[in-house]
Amino acid sequence: MLRCIGESARVLPRAKSVFAAVSFATCLEILLEQSDKVWAEYGWRPYDPKTGRGNFVMFKKPPGHWPKPAYAPKKYDNLITFITGYALQLQSYDRPNTNRGSNNSQAFIDEAAWFKEDWVNKILVPSVGRVPLTFDSHLNNSFMYFSSNPWHQEGQWVYKFEELAKQFPNKYYFQETTAFENPFLPAGYLENAQRTTPELEFAVEYLNQRLTEVPNTFYPSLSTDKHFNLAAQNYELDDETGLWVITENDYRTDQVLAVSMDANAGFTSCTVWQETLALQENCIDAIFVKPDVKDKINLVQKLAFKVLDQYKNHRRKELHLYGDRNAKSKSAQSTTTQFSVFAEVFQKEGWKVVLKATSFNWLHKDKHFFIDDILKETKTHLPKVRFHPKKGRVVVTSMQRTPMDPDFTKNKDAENRSGPQELAPHFGDTVDYYLTQKHGSRYKRNGFAGTGSRIPLIGMVG
Repeated sequence: MLRCIGESARVLPRAKSVFAAVSFATCLEILLEQSDKVWAEYGWRPYDPKTGRGNFVMFKKPPGHWPKPAYAPKKYDNLITFITGYALQLQSYDRPNTNRGSNNSQAFIDEAAWFKEDWVNKILVPSVGRVPLTFDSHLNNSFMYFSSNPWHQEGQWVYKFEELAKQFPNKYYFQETTAFENPFLPAGYLENAQRTTPELEFAVEYLNQRLTEVPNTFYPSLSTDKHFNLAAQNYELDDETGLWVITENDYRTDQVLAVSMDANAGFTSCTVWQETLALQENCIDAIFVKPDVKDKINLVQKLAFKVLDQYKNHRRKELHLYGDRNAKSKSAQSTTTQFSVFAEVFQKEGWKVVLKATSFNWLHKDKHFFIDDILKETKTHLPKVRFHPKKGRVVVTSMQRTPMDPDFTKNKDAENRSGPQELAPHFGDTVDYYLTQKHGSRYKRNGFAGTGSRIPLIGMVG
């Protein structure tokens, strides 16, 4: 994609293009990490106002003697401009003000499978071709998207272009590849990525493996478009450096952390939560561990240490612990419960740990309807739920891929197969525990609500 932009800056003078990503942070990450190196191959260098050398400017108004792009915006804080007058405008889901009234000669999308098809068709694609500039280049009036295979059902639209390319080969082009066919990656990059990247993520992001769809899920109202917290990151432009400063907007170091845990012999996981004053539950993180023969501690301790390390700078040392009722029981080989093992790791570091888990789990049918009501967001007495668009991605993926049997039972067959356990229902279970144990008393059934809720009674297991 950066090579296409570098070439376009040469052959499309005064053209304006748009570069879209799900978050503004993704735009900055891609452009700032690699653009200097790639664009240098085309003769492009960052402009230095002290020396007057260089030929592209990021997020600042360019020198007055440079030609301006056609239909240039009034502000340059999300624009990269070149000495040819070519400009690249950054757009993203989480900054809606950057997406209006755009007239472009090109459109690029990074990680297109994260975009809602309706957004692409109604906002992005129609913005291309409105500018009356003519060029002898196929790059003009082009729409290009780049993506890993979809993690979620909403991203399946990217495969439509595969069929269009077969029907209209002179109009559309579709290509798939793997990271191992990328000649520009440095030596050892992929080997290191394979060792350090979770198995599922490596399969999708690097090996380009497609994930099959699940037609009847346990969480039918879960939507990446609605339930990803696209306001999770805040952006502020530093006038002195001309760089954007990114901060997490859904995480507060001065508030209680909540952890919901699901402990299994082959895969132990948790989700991390914080509630806002507006009755919104933010899932700010998802963490898991797997067995390793070199481990000297059990999986619950291993998970606790991993969570503790992630939040070692958290100022309010208070943790609320939710999870499977079975974690409150002592096993035959231990004199302590799994919750106690987890809590002890934090307590030794000065944290206050409050056990919030109940002594019963809800029946699957009750969980299904209760959580679906939350996800629908039609009842004001129930909380809203939002997942961090990066850290919560695997949670949403596993939930969308959890089937439901005809009797409303959550199908957990994937937990007994050899496939990636990140896709199995484990993470969805942590969401179930957290929402039912914290907010179950809010649920109305048969005219009862609050402390009189019947759900815990009819939903009790063992």
